[in-house]
This record gives sequence, structure tokens and C-alpha cells, in this order.
Amino acid sequence: MKTEQHTHTLIVKASRPPTIEVDSEACAIYIRFRHARVARTIPRETPGMHLAVDVDDKGAVIGIEAIGFKEMSLEAFLERADVQAPNINLSQARIIPASLLAA
Repeated sequence: MKTEQHTHTLIVKASRPPTIEVDSEACAIYIRFRHARVARTIPRETPGMHLAVDVDDKGAVIGIEAIGFKEMSLEAFLERADVQAPNINLSQARIIPASLLAA
């Protein structure tokens, strides 16, 4: 998997609300817009936490990973990652503890 730096805004083209996978022990969150193979991970500069956007081979957003945050809204994660999701009602996002995903 390649990693590269980008400074342009990425647009989520999907309209289905994301699934938010939360690992509270690691202070980590993954905002998953869809399941797909990750072709690139694009790190985003942000103080105090790791923030990266996974995209497929066509550059479509798969998800956003954040580690090391204390508290933040879903909209703030998207803003810091420079990702826009104009066709998604973020209030309908589902939240799932990461421990249930591993089971």
C-alpha cells in the first residue's frame, strides 16, 4: 500500500451514511464510507493526532482513520481530513465498537 501527501479536497461520492468504527482504548476511529480494497493512504497534517484518508485505485474515498484524538464531531473529522460528503446525511451514521468487528 502506497502512502502519499495531498493537499486537495477529496469528495465522497456515495450517498449511504458511513459506519463509524470506534476503538476507545486506542483513541482511534475509522469512518467507513464503503468496503473496498485500499490502493493508497493519504496522510493529512493535523496537530496532536494521526489522520489519514484511504482511497481506492480510482481515488474514491473509502474511509478516514484518526488516532490520538480526545473529542471531536464527525463534521470536524471530515474538515480536518479535507474530505467533503455532500450527498450524505451524517446524522444517520452508525457507530460500532471495534471490539464487535473483531468477534
